[in-house]
Amino acid sequence: MKFYKQLIFLGALMFSLVLSSSAQISLPNPKEFKSDMLGAMIPTGDLSLNNDQKEELKKQNESFLDNVIKIAQGDDSEDKKISSIKDLAGKNNKALEGIFGDPGVVKKYKKKVKKSIRPFKRKYKLATLIL
Repeated sequence: MKFYKQLIFLGALMFSLVLSSSAQISLPNPKEFKSDMLGAMIPTGDLSLNNDQKEELKKQNESFLDNVIKIAQGDDSEDKKISSIKDLAGKNNKALEGIFGDPGVVKKYKKKVKKSIRPFKRKYKLATLIL
């Protein structure tokens, strides 16, 4: 009897590990994810951006998040999705440097965004990969 309990416990543990690893990329509501992330990615404070830079940043962030959602909803393996999203994040960093023109400002911006995204990391596991 004790053996069966241990076997059931082990099975439940394995099942939960499989679910937690597949939950890494899944998005319960892509529109809500995009809305939440766009709200967190709005530049605030002392970045000294002009209106053109703000508009270009908004377009870049929307495009980036659309691509992230497209990858997350794709049929690729989880590892492939994670790799693709990390590659996309690297390209996004280069685009941000083009918008801001100064790597120091990009660093400040990313630090602020990271702080803004923190509350969403539990809701969206994907939020940890976008920076």
